[in-house]
Amino acid sequence: MNSTKDTLSFSLGKDKKIIVDRKRSEEKSKSKVLGNRSRYEVQWDFTVRNNGGAAIPFILKDHFPISTNEDIKVKQGEYAGAALDEKTGILTWKFNIGKGETKLFSFDYTVEYSNGQVIYLE
Repeated sequence: MNSTKDTLSFSLGKDKKIIVDRKRSEEKSKSKVLGNRSRYEVQWDFTVRNNGGAAIPFILKDHFPISTNEDIKVKQGEYAGAALDEKTGILTWKFNIGKGETKLFSFDYTVEYSNGQVIYLE
């Protein structure tokens, strides 16, 4: 039996008409030392631009870091317009972007850890 409601999703590769830029905000990202603890605050900014000839539906995903070390604390910040999967830390923005339109998104978080610990956040 065939159904007109069945869907199939697949990628055809990079689309040159869609430009996505992800940058760490220099103004809102900083490191601090508080006694024997360090704090790293970061904000990620996204720009999505549709240079194509038609509006398209778009899904943008990123994630908060997740620590398995009890001494490393991650505090989730702002993530306006995104749905958050609490278990995985994955953020999902779903939107339509019109022809020639540019949309801006951002999210931020803070990581606290003991001085001398090596962490990789980028």
